[in-house]
Amino acid sequence: MRDRVLSTMSRLVLASVFFVAFETFPSGTQTFPSPRPLILIDPGHGGADKGSSYHDLLESELALNTALKIQEIHLRQKIKTYSVELTRNTDRWMDLEERLRIVNHRKPSLVISIHYNSSYDERAKGAEIFTLEKLTGVQRQGFLASLSSPAPELFEASIPDVILKDLERRNQILRSREFAKHLQQALRTTDVQTVRTKEAEFQILGSSYPSVLLEAGFLSNASDRKAIIKDQSAGSNAKKILEAIGSWIKTTNVVSSRDEN
Repeated sequence: MRDRVLSTMSRLVLASVFFVAFETFPSGTQTFPSPRPLILIDPGHGGADKGSSYHDLLESELALNTALKIQEIHLRQKIKTYSVELTRNTDRWMDLEERLRIVNHRKPSLVISIHYNSSYDERAKGAEIFTLEKLTGVQRQGFLASLSSPAPELFEASIPDVILKDLERRNQILRSREFAKHLQQALRTTDVQTVRTKEAEFQILGSSYPSVLLEAGFLSNASDRKAIIKDQSAGSNAKKILEAIGSWIKTTNVVSSRDEN
C-alpha cells in the first residue's frame, strides 16, 4: 500500500510539472488534421428551431446567410491557404450530437459557431465571442486533489490519460483564445463596434478542436439590428471573419497533417 501511495504521489508531482509547463509553453507551430487547415463554420439553430427573433428577423436564417457568405467570399477570392466547410447549408434542424459528429469526423483546424443574440434589456448591444472556460488555479488544485484518493490503485492506470486529456483541453482553449483575439480585432471595424470576449461552457465549444462561438449582435437592440440588416447584404461580418482566420493562420504558423478526404 505504501508503494502504491508513493507511486501515486510521484504521479501527482509529475502532473503538477505538466500543468506549470503547459501554462508557460509558447504557441509555436500548430499541427492540424488536413492538408490545408479546414475551417468549419457552424450556423446555429435551423429548421423548426429559429433561435432568437425580432419580427421577421430570425437568428437561424441570419446565421446561415452569414455562413454562406463566408463560403462564397472564400471561393470568390480563391483563398488557397485554408478550406471552408459548413455544418449545414440549408435551413434544417440539427441537434448538438449531429453537429459534434460532423466536427469529430471532419477534424477541423478551427470551429466557428455563428449566432445572433437577444435580450429583454434593449440597451444590451455588441458582438460577443465565447471560448471554453479554463480551469482556475483553485479548480486545478481540486483536480489534483481528486487524484489522491484513499484508494489510489483505482487511478494508477488512468492518471496519465486524465493528465493528457486535461493538457489537450488546455491546448484547445489557448488556440481558441488566440483566434478570439484576431476575431475581436477584425470585428471592431464593423458597424457593430462593441466586441467582447467571454468564457462559457457551451457544449459546441467542448470538442477537441479550437472553437469559438460568435454572437454577432443583438436583434433586440435598435442600432445592432440596423447593422445586422445592412450586413446581410454587404457581408461585412463574413469578410472580417475571413480576415481574422487569415491573420490567425499566418501568425500562429498553422500546419496540417491529415490526408484530404
